[in-house]
Amino acid sequence: MTEDEAFIRALVDNPGDDTPRLVYADWLDDRDDPRGAYLRAEHEWAATHDPGERETLRQMAKGLDPVWVARVSRPPVGVCVEHVEVLDRGEHVVEADISNAERRIGGTFLPDYRAFLLNYNGGRVDASIWYDLPDGTHVSAADMAWEFHAANQVCAFTLRADDHLAHELPLSDGAPSLGEWCSRHIVIGRGPDVIDGIFLSVRGPGKGSIWLIDTSVEIEVASLAALRDPRPYATDVAELLSYLPRYRPV
Repeated sequence: MTEDEAFIRALVDNPGDDTPRLVYADWLDDRDDPRGAYLRAEHEWAATHDPGERETLRQMAKGLDPVWVARVSRPPVGVCVEHVEVLDRGEHVVEADISNAERRIGGTFLPDYRAFLLNYNGGRVDASIWYDLPDGTHVSAADMAWEFHAANQVCAFTLRADDHLAHELPLSDGAPSLGEWCSRHIVIGRGPDVIDGIFLSVRGPGKGSIWLIDTSVEIEVASLAALRDPRPYATDVAELLSYLPRYRPV
């Protein structure tokens, strides 16, 4: 493990603790590495989420490795989450593992999803509905979670054998065929209501966007509904992570 990777792992494994972030910034400053200034600016932005400071971050990120930026920045700028706990993470992966996944699915990942795999390699984020009882205890009404696949589990959506005609026919006027629509997306997990697959666009228009598609109905119906209202659930993985709820009542 490189020194850089060790510092990043300390950020990921100690959410809410600013010490590893500032120690990393000092280490970078000692080497005249411009990433140190970015880390300090990100630290200031995370305290306020001021839109002006976010624009400053965007400008400072120019010229830096976008995967590194996503790994150390908190949502919606990056994927280093601390407002939720990522449980049941996959085994640590390296760039070669992610490249293997890209070859397998026949597409490429944008920096934020590469960063998410490097930081967590999938995992589970509790989305249960919790209630406070009069005695101060917390109870869950349902065991729900966002579940994200590891790099070796992400895959294309499997069409049914009897969908051969739908593969070729446009879903609607001017829309791609079902087969083409599915070929542009991969399944990277499932939503908390179980029936929603988390679809990531890996090619074509809207690459990098996230869709929640109801997989309990025929995929023609679900994908056609998405085309009729062509607004993704999130523009990218970093934005999706910013929407995830806290796993305990506050």
